[in-house]
Amino acid sequence: MAPGASALRLVTYNVHRCVGADGSGSVERIGQVLAELGGDVIAVQEVVSSERVPSPGQLERLADASGRVAVPGGTLVEGDGRYGNGLLTRHPVRSVERHDLSIQGAEPRGALEVVLDLPCGPARVIATHLGLRARERSAQIEGLAAILVARPEPVLALLGDMNEWRRRPFRDPLEVLSRGLLPVPIARTFPARRPVVALDRIFIGPDFRLIDSGAHRSALSRVASDHLPLFAEVEPAGEA
Repeated sequence: MAPGASALRLVTYNVHRCVGADGSGSVERIGQVLAELGGDVIAVQEVVSSERVPSPGQLERLADASGRVAVPGGTLVEGDGRYGNGLLTRHPVRSVERHDLSIQGAEPRGALEVVLDLPCGPARVIATHLGLRARERSAQIEGLAAILVARPEPVLALLGDMNEWRRRPFRDPLEVLSRGLLPVPIARTFPARRPVVALDRIFIGPDFRLIDSGAHRSALSRVASDHLPLFAEVEPAGEA
């Protein structure tokens, strides 16, 4: 199905601090992968932002190179910056909320909720990176479920690194999220060179429909990070 004029390309990408599968660090290389993708809304995990310092961090450099707006959502203070979630968008940002999903004794985690002004109206994007342990993810998913129903704006997407190692589609407790959202078909994204598990996921809201989706496999994406990026092409459900 060909996308319409108001189609949006959503991307989630764990950039692994911009350190590639070859052990080399390169923000520019991640930027080149994003240029291949051409995403309108890009959720980024394991990225360093400079919200606390005047010099640009990785997220801000990626935004400058791609002509997008950077929305930082780091959960860990790292030196003079923050590390964690981030969002890059071509669309105006109406509001930003950072939700704490941390579990005691585990790495701090969060969800970055951004309301965007789209051509079809305001819509929410929630970007996240869930924990490594199943119990931790269970509590975080309950937190995400509450976030999804807390505001009146429609949800465009919930996306990120869900750290789900099972090969089957979501069951307990992640199916809680798919009751009101459409899970995009899973695609193997990790490890990037020879992916065997689908750690990265995208859910889209009921006001949007899926046109196309998949893991972005290119010579560059296989080496730029330890994850492949996952994309979903969507458009408003009312479009013909």
